[in-house]
Amino acid sequence: MIDTFALCVALVVAGRPALAAEPTMPSSHTTASSAPAASRRAPAPIDADAARRAGSSALDPARERAAITEAIDAVLRGADLHQWSLVAAAFAPSVTLDYGTPETLTPTAIVARWQPLLESFDATQHRLTSQSITLDGDRATVSSDFVATHVLRGEPGGELWTLTGRYEHRLVRGARGWQITALRMIPAQSTGNTALLAAAQRRAASRTPNADAVATVADSAADVRTVTRVVDALFIATDAKDWATARTLFVAEPIAVDMRSLVGGDVLRMTGAQLIDGFAQGLHAGKASHHMTSNLRVDVRGDSASVFAHGYAWNRVAALPAGHDFWETWGTYLFTLRRTAGEWKLASFRYDSRATRGPDAVRTHQPSAR
Repeated sequence: MIDTFALCVALVVAGRPALAAEPTMPSSHTTASSAPAASRRAPAPIDADAARRAGSSALDPARERAAITEAIDAVLRGADLHQWSLVAAAFAPSVTLDYGTPETLTPTAIVARWQPLLESFDATQHRLTSQSITLDGDRATVSSDFVATHVLRGEPGGELWTLTGRYEHRLVRGARGWQITALRMIPAQSTGNTALLAAAQRRAASRTPNADAVATVADSAADVRTVTRVVDALFIATDAKDWATARTLFVAEPIAVDMRSLVGGDVLRMTGAQLIDGFAQGLHAGKASHHMTSNLRVDVRGDSASVFAHGYAWNRVAALPAGHDFWETWGTYLFTLRRTAGEWKLASFRYDSRATRGPDAVRTHQPSAR
């Protein structure tokens, strides 16, 4: 049996892999296509401004840019995976959508338009490159090159159609983080079987609309976004050593904590406060840390939710000799959350390490160690 402190020290250093197994959580979304994701920030269901400022009296431009990128990526990923609540959550309540003619639409109206068409393709993939972000307080503008690939099998003239061009986004930061207020698509080049768009439109016209997918978007979008922020808030608070904030993110009763991939032993049960006390001891003032999550898959079902994510983290102890002061880990997370008194709280924590690099003495270091 491992001791609780060893487990807690291991817990604070979960990481990000290049490849990961499918999550063991239930999911209602399965598709052959995918889209990129980026690191996230975390306002959380606690005070949003306080969480954004965790560890700093001023906003971190790099963190804000990562959050902006994630909001844009969420639209592409959600559209490719047909996770429409994820798409809707990335948009502000009113959006200017410009695919040639500007229109003002709600997130639900955007989903109602995109869902029948994109689900009529056998697969789609949207990718961004050469992204330029301009920050101006609580507003941002983003320009990105894109490549959108569409697959429709069995069509005369070929199964692939690829469109390239540029997206221009405008975003605002509010209580729910960064959200898109405007999206303009500027096409550049179309290659492959350009007739696939018309074929998909014919398919979409003959389909029975997925009313449930559209009707539940407005209700579930905020939950997906908030659940994501709770997970992010844990790591932001951990790296900032903001233990008071971290303790508020858990349910009151004991939770299951599974770190067997790093420290062996059994799945343990402890309260969130006990877990954070271990974090605080393991990540003492002389040990810096940095946690990142990406490729989140969020499944919200009523008052329960699960989150699968890739992760990467490092620990550094400046007091150790150069070359022996840095430790990294790559792996995957699986969280469950529960809505309690109107707030989403973490109800379990699992980390599966795929790889580590560097001396383990960094991870387990304490101020008295020599």
